[in-house]
Amino acid sequence: MESLYKKDCDTQTLTPFFILIWLTVFLRISLGNALLNHFMSYTLPGGMLFEKIHPAIYLLTIVIILLLFYGKITDLVRLCWQDVNPLLQFFLISFIVTIISVALKGTSGMGYLVNTHISAAALGIVTYGCSLKQKKIIKSTILIFIFINSLLAIGEFLFQQYLIGYAEQETMFTFRSAAFFGHPLNNSLITGSALFFLFTTQWSTRTKFLISSCYAVSLLCYGGRMASIICVISMIIFVLVRFFRDFREKPQFLEISIFIFGVPLLVLIGIVLVHDFGIGARIFERELLDQSGMARIKLFSIFSYIPIGTLFTGMPMADIEWLSLSVLNLPIIENFWVLFILMLGLPAALLLGGFLIRMLWQLCIHQQTASKVGALAFLLIASSNNSLAAKSVSLTIIILLLVTTFTPIGQDAKSLILSTD
Repeated sequence: MESLYKKDCDTQTLTPFFILIWLTVFLRISLGNALLNHFMSYTLPGGMLFEKIHPAIYLLTIVIILLLFYGKITDLVRLCWQDVNPLLQFFLISFIVTIISVALKGTSGMGYLVNTHISAAALGIVTYGCSLKQKKIIKSTILIFIFINSLLAIGEFLFQQYLIGYAEQETMFTFRSAAFFGHPLNNSLITGSALFFLFTTQWSTRTKFLISSCYAVSLLCYGGRMASIICVISMIIFVLVRFFRDFREKPQFLEISIFIFGVPLLVLIGIVLVHDFGIGARIFERELLDQSGMARIKLFSIFSYIPIGTLFTGMPMADIEWLSLSVLNLPIIENFWVLFILMLGLPAALLLGGFLIRMLWQLCIHQQTASKVGALAFLLIASSNNSLAAKSVSLTIIILLLVTTFTPIGQDAKSLILSTD
């Protein structure tokens, strides 16, 4: 059987397979929950079963079928098992957990496992089969789209008007931008973690500074306090590590020095944005442990109302919502770890969560500092909300950013390409 991956086909960048993969990625990141809800009951109550699956997943299924038809799926699996084994394992575990959960509790409330976890791993696996040039195109597409999303968020905040809105219909005391990715917390998670992957690109320092500044301002528009705090701390760690590690390398030294001396300027700009435009005012006006902060602590008391047997087997989402609202007076549980345990049961939650952490760790452990800090920021920010226990594109984005940056040890010049020759 002809090899799926060829080393001397770098000139064939726009192959049919790659165009399909790129289109799948673009549809997955651009079609947000609120936008889809205008045409189908994606996150709304009711609707047909096929409406609960993101359209990009259907296109991804076609790509996988074509891989099977051309006899390339075996080579893809073999390569991923060799290089990104944890990603393949996470896909298998997510699939198994989904099958068991659906068999025990039905399909209600389980759509996030397909849309957020299984599809993210599957798209990451397929993307890993692309050449280095193709991976750079995919990574650039994601980072540029997040940049456009950030510009839209800033525009929404300045005009105090949603372009698309967000699907959750949560009551907001202050205006928070939604842009394409929907809920402000989901936006904060994606933007805050993707920020660090800008430094893994070969873009000019000026471009990186411009886009990262836009990312930072949009974080203020989303009003995510934990995301903002984690990003600031992570950025300080990243800058210090890069500065002291690369201080002898003039290009690296110059780049980091520009960011260090640009911090006072960014602080001044931030003060003006908060004082004159109100951007990010929510972050500074509220205490860390206000009503929202205390709710994130209070939610852990829900376990005292759940029988031991139910804790191990999980419970339907409808029962979780009733318990949260009626007993704890919380409209939503803002912690995906707690939701994992409640919906899947403790054993399945530990299994899925453990393989999630292992996958992120193994994908970034041999990468640049920026990738490591970005993956860590993602996990910390995600742990402060329920994005990974709902239909979200955040996990897909972080996996794709890690996969398109990942290079196996000893294979720096490795070039893989999907070909139908």
